Amino acid sequence: MKKITFLALHLGYGGIERSIITLANALVDNYDVEIISTYKLYDKPRFKLDDRVQVKYLMDYGPNRDEINRAIDSHHYIKLLKELKKAHKILKLKKKLMIKTIKECNSNIIISTRDIHNSWLGKYGKNSVVKIGWEHNYHNNNHNYIKKILNSITKLDYFVLVSKDLRDFYQKRTKTKCIYIPNSLDSYPTKYASLEEKSIVSVGRLSYEKGYDDLIDVFKLVNDRYPDWKLNIVGDGVERAKIEAKILRMNLAGKVILHGYQNKDYVNTQLFKSSIYVLPSRSESFGLVILEAFSYGLPCVAFDRANGAKNLISDGWNGYLIKDSDKVKMAKRICELIASPNRRVVMGTNALTEASKYNINKIKKEWFHLFNQGKAVKEDKKKVVFISSTGGHLNELLQLRSMFDKYDSYLITEKTQTTLNLQTEFKSVDYLKYGTRHNPFKYIYVCIFNVIKSIRLYHKIKPDYIITTGAHTCVPMCYIAKLHHKKIIYIETFANMFSKTLTGRMIYPIASLFIVQWESMLKLYPKAVYWGWIF
Repeated sequence: MKKITFLALHLGYGGIERSIITLANALVDNYDVEIISTYKLYDKPRFKLDDRVQVKYLMDYGPNRDEINRAIDSHHYIKLLKELKKAHKILKLKKKLMIKTIKECNSNIIISTRDIHNSWLGKYGKNSVVKIGWEHNYHNNNHNYIKKILNSITKLDYFVLVSKDLRDFYQKRTKTKCIYIPNSLDSYPTKYASLEEKSIVSVGRLSYEKGYDDLIDVFKLVNDRYPDWKLNIVGDGVERAKIEAKILRMNLAGKVILHGYQNKDYVNTQLFKSSIYVLPSRSESFGLVILEAFSYGLPCVAFDRANGAKNLISDGWNGYLIKDSDKVKMAKRICELIASPNRRVVMGTNALTEASKYNINKIKKEWFHLFNQGKAVKEDKKKVVFISSTGGHLNELLQLRSMFDKYDSYLITEKTQTTLNLQTEFKSVDYLKYGTRHNPFKYIYVCIFNVIKSIRLYHKIKPDYIITTGAHTCVPMCYIAKLHHKKIIYIETFANMFSKTLTGRMIYPIASLFIVQWESMLKLYPKAVYWGWIF
């Protein structure tokens, strides 16, 4: 049975964690599934996990963010310095343990769910592994965040997005293949909400991006017209104290109930006992909570600033989308649903139809298709190392860039200021030391270093072919490949018309195919082939 590994930050409360566990449970009938979690925040995952899914925790504790915040709030600066030092150690250990795990992982497929894991997976994951990044967050046009994500996925095989908009957005900006696969529901209720209860519900983390401060303002307007209706908020977070104070200040005590973090059964009970769902989020990449509300037949009202809401709510059909964060307009739409039970029923019925599209049994087939596609990529594509020195030799080699996508390609050249940007253009780039023969002692050191590193790179990549345009940088890799009976294709430099290069003399005896760019060079290399210029 093929093996799949998920890389997670933790398995506590959260949309990402819920999605990981839902998919892991769905795949376990067909794959050997494990989850590698950096932190162990609880004795067991907060969402129900199939017993067949293996869980490995790298650290028995979590980050000390709360301790740092308490030290700041209490102005205890000695304590703050100690906590910052501890945080630095935690981050170093986190990196060390995850990289070690990725290097040693024997899975066929690894799915990363955080940008930092994307980077480590791309850099340290075995070449035989299908490497997949899975993004759940909306970028909110944050250029730093977008840049961070794009840099993290350059060496992945696939990047999965939970909305079509995000898929299109990132595909325009990266060469990594972007795939749209939405999140899903792992179960559906057998009974639906009656929509007769005088209850509005919202489920989410009490943090700024979830917009609950705005929801209190909206509900105040609703409560002024319908004082017998209540707002139930299920969730907890850093803004709880702020929201509690606002509830008291606006005389909504007893009208707005904060339930704190609750398990899935508790949340489902609240959905079943409610008549309207409200999503006030400032940011939402998918909106799994909307689907859960839809599955109980609840119409949903949301600000359209939450991208995930726009993908699920059809304005006027299964709910309302409110433009420009207009709190008065949101309150008005909620009041319209309160005033019209028939409208609630019609929209709730349409919501059920929408929810049915996201059944995990349907969505997992899309993952199966991706896995099979990824397997074909890894199994069918030959591994080719394109290697050369920097300068003109590299310019000639890059004339072959159209070939790079046809193979499982790796580019190796010398490390200079001008070649560092190749990492943003090509998926797999490694560097050897730059050196010239003008400084003999340094050149000897560079040659020894490059021989050792070439051996390491060869055994890491295990290429089927070596394609090179010279010069001295490529020689060790070519001879190592020859010892392993691999094919070597050498292209003599365009700069020579009537004389042999030193590298040409060294590679000619071992080359499987020796190509010259001038017909006159055939006199010097009788076994070579003339194919014209590569420019």
